[in-house]
Amino acid sequence: MFNPGSDTLIIAPSLRQAEELFRKVVSHFEALQPPIPVSSQTSRGLSLKNGSRCLCVPGTERASRGFSAPSLVLLDEASRVPDESYQALTPLFAANPKGRLVALSTPNGTGGNGGCAGDVGGGSFSRGAWHSIAVNVGPTSA
Repeated sequence: MFNPGSDTLIIAPSLRQAEELFRKVVSHFEALQPPIPVSSQTSRGLSLKNGSRCLCVPGTERASRGFSAPSLVLLDEASRVPDESYQALTPLFAANPKGRLVALSTPNGTGGNGGCAGDVGGGSFSRGAWHSIAVNVGPTSA
């Protein structure tokens, strides 16, 4: 959003989930001093005077098509986004090889997209570094 004309997409299994993460992004954006001037804002998108946008998109194959060269795609609950949606994201990065995909998720079994972050989209996003952070929220034994 800080680079003029850049697009950030927030994708989640449902539009409601994408909007929830968007609210958090906007909250952090508004905390900037001084923030980049806003052109328009809705519950699903933010357009800035520098030409950048941040948009919410449901995690369906059809909805994620049509955007070109995003700078950043935030995939919330990535393990629950259908495989077809991951595959639809591949062409988005063809026009912007420096674009980044950040997949945030809780586990959802060992298969599909949630099984191994390094194998997102059948290897479509194999370039770059993948980091897996395991969080144990249950009781620990001594």
